[in-house]
Amino acid sequence: MSKADKMFEELGYKKSLDNKYEIEYYIHDIYFMFDKEDKTIQKRVEFDYKCLAKPITMSELKAINKKVEELGWN
Repeated sequence: MSKADKMFEELGYKKSLDNKYEIEYYIHDIYFMFDKEDKTIQKRVEFDYKCLAKPITMSELKAINKKVEELGWN
């Protein structure tokens, strides 16, 4: 488990997907998706079959930055 994985886990997120195209973490109906091809990150909330934007906390930002570093995107 990487340091970023541990950081997300400490925030309550679980890794639900990790393949050559994407990595996804979730907690309840909130998802972080790292697209490895486009090098993009998305946080989404699924509610009544709609995706809503949600603010990113400072703790989440630290975990995101660590994952970006680990993926070599910076």
